[in-house]
Amino acid sequence: MTRKLMKLLRVILIVVGVGTVLAPFAKAQKIAVIDSRKILESLPEYKVVQKQLDSIAKVWRKEIDSLYRVIDQKWRQYRDERHLLTEQMRKQKEQEIIEMEKMVRRKQREYFGPDGQFAKKQKELMEPINEKVYNAVRTVARRLRYGIVLDKATGPTVYFVESRYDITDEVIQELQKSGSSK
Repeated sequence: MTRKLMKLLRVILIVVGVGTVLAPFAKAQKIAVIDSRKILESLPEYKVVQKQLDSIAKVWRKEIDSLYRVIDQKWRQYRDERHLLTEQMRKQKEQEIIEMEKMVRRKQREYFGPDGQFAKKQKELMEPINEKVYNAVRTVARRLRYGIVLDKATGPTVYFVESRYDITDEVIQELQKSGSSK
């Protein structure tokens, strides 16, 4: 099957699954939609956190790039001198460079892997912001009597939303209101 067909089938299964689960609540629950990306971008503290994260990532990428340049240089030097080395010396040089490559890949995973330092720092810095947004969404949803709030920014499960169900602006207003009272 083609990728598009596979993706379409996955989306259909998701929609059918969500529809099946939500069907009993359809008459009892009102559904609203938010755009979490827009909400986050409206928050000054989010912009500050993004700058911090960008700065951290830039330093670590620079370090990794520098190490890869050293490895490239070592490979070039090795290729130039290879014909002058004995078989044992060639194997030793190759092994040294390969070990350095492994070390750099480990460092890259340590920084940017799923459980790496960057992910941990991102979670640490974003947790208070995410909690603030969640509380604002909950407040608006309860005030407007929505039982379910979907996020159209986080996945392909929402293809069309009438603007009357989008409470993004109300959440931003709630955040601004709660931000000015603190």
